[in-house]
Amino acid sequence: MTLGQRIRERREALGLSQEKVAEQMGVSRQAVGKWESDDARPSTENLLRLAQLLATDVQDLATGEAAPAPKKEFPWRPAALALGGLSLVLALLLLLPGRSSPFPEGSPSSTDEPQVEGEAVPQYPERLQLERTRLYDFSPALTDSAPVEEKLPENWEEDILCRLSLGEGTLLAVAVPSHTQSGGAAQYDLWAVTRSGPEESWTALCRFAENCEHPEHLQTAPFLRTLGYSGWRLTPAAADYEARGLPPFSYYFSLDSSGAPVLALTLSGTYCREWDLDGDGERELVSLSDYGWGQALEIYDRAGDGFYRYDWRAYDDSSLLGLDEEGFYLLQELEGPRWSKLRGNGLYRQDLCGTGGDPTWDTRTPKVMDVTISFVYDQFSHGQDPDAILDRDSQGAPMPTDRQYARLALQCLYDLTGWKPDNVWCLATDSTVLFSLYEDGFSNRSYFTFDKWYDPEQVPGLRLTWREEEDWSPLSAAQAAQHMGTGQLTGLDLAQAWYDRLPLISGGPIVDRGTGPYFEPALFLADGRSYSVETNDDLHVLTHLQGPYPKDFITG
Repeated sequence: MTLGQRIRERREALGLSQEKVAEQMGVSRQAVGKWESDDARPSTENLLRLAQLLATDVQDLATGEAAPAPKKEFPWRPAALALGGLSLVLALLLLLPGRSSPFPEGSPSSTDEPQVEGEAVPQYPERLQLERTRLYDFSPALTDSAPVEEKLPENWEEDILCRLSLGEGTLLAVAVPSHTQSGGAAQYDLWAVTRSGPEESWTALCRFAENCEHPEHLQTAPFLRTLGYSGWRLTPAAADYEARGLPPFSYYFSLDSSGAPVLALTLSGTYCREWDLDGDGERELVSLSDYGWGQALEIYDRAGDGFYRYDWRAYDDSSLLGLDEEGFYLLQELEGPRWSKLRGNGLYRQDLCGTGGDPTWDTRTPKVMDVTISFVYDQFSHGQDPDAILDRDSQGAPMPTDRQYARLALQCLYDLTGWKPDNVWCLATDSTVLFSLYEDGFSNRSYFTFDKWYDPEQVPGLRLTWREEEDWSPLSAAQAAQHMGTGQLTGLDLAQAWYDRLPLISGGPIVDRGTGPYFEPALFLADGRSYSVETNDDLHVLTHLQGPYPKDFITG
């Protein structure tokens, strides 16, 4: 059975006319007729919407094969994220029982000031409750090849909208006059055309949007480490969808495991973006869609044992959300808090002090609480939740979380240099936190290393790499020396001047200097404990400080 026959069979089974399908799809009746007679093939977008409208699985509609049943174990395959499956959630959302509010019953409201009689105080819960669903598989690619009738015309190169690098090859978005337009303003189909190298021939990858009146408004943006993919996001003009009362689609083009260009992901949403909400170093796919009945929020995440979707929707105008660079917020309370931290089945407030762990640790790092800290997990990381309490001291009090350790380190860096990053990538081990401005920078581009401390069994330390020595380091020795006023100091005088600016790891006043642990230059406390130090006398900066070591700790 052909695709057209499956469309017609499913339409008739639901008692729908071609006119009704065309009206719901926002296309002409002739276009539906061409699909059913196999004279034309629906675009990627229209195939997804047809599956929703005809209440069937997109894979079943496209290939005649039902989607696989859920398995106990998720078999990860690179092709499993090919297009289409993400958008099917729209149909599911219409069937799920709704809530009039995103706030769970009995959730605590958090206001910083006591309520004054007669004064309305906004209620800001700690989290927005989400529904979490495990996804065992996504639908396979729907557009392996284009039918002969839909091959690009010979003059297609005159209609190139953008030219983007994709791996070693190139991705083009091309606008071609639509054959299914129903009159009025000129309409265009948008095609993705690729080649794997400068000497290779161009190949029509897929027709990803249909009947667009504003192809020149196509938006392009790179995406990185999103559900395991990197590449380009293409989003047609919102106006081409608003006329049909629909949120726009965004299309994610990437490379598969063999290096071939693919349409890897699709997602519909008025606000669509990639965001590392759970701090695991890999971005989730986020969509917030506006409809006539309210809003739907979808978040897709890749975890170790598969993929997960987080759903939320609202019908009450007072519960509608906006989305900006800081997170989700209530549209009626623009100055209120932001929810942007994914933990468990909830989106937690960004402005909550602590965001995990004992909040008293955060009172020590007031200058760096606004730094965005993303954690990377590789073979060197211990792989723990960066906001989990992993240890306690001898009195049973919680030790800092990895994120709190990172803030303590950044506060030390701020105290020493007066500089802080807007965002930073961190890798945490059992004993160390490393910092980089690059996601893959921890093997040879970590400009700041901080050994975990406040544990009597460990010896804390920090190491700094200066811009004058390594061009990838954001730290300027010249600026730091000027900030510290140590431009004329060297040796132990220089080391002590820097030590005196580190209240977070200071064990008290220095009373002596000399040779200490590992026969390195050292600063001594009154009780005999010592700090080993290393300076760059040419740059007049500290490069390494570690301690305090126990009394008489000297080894060669």
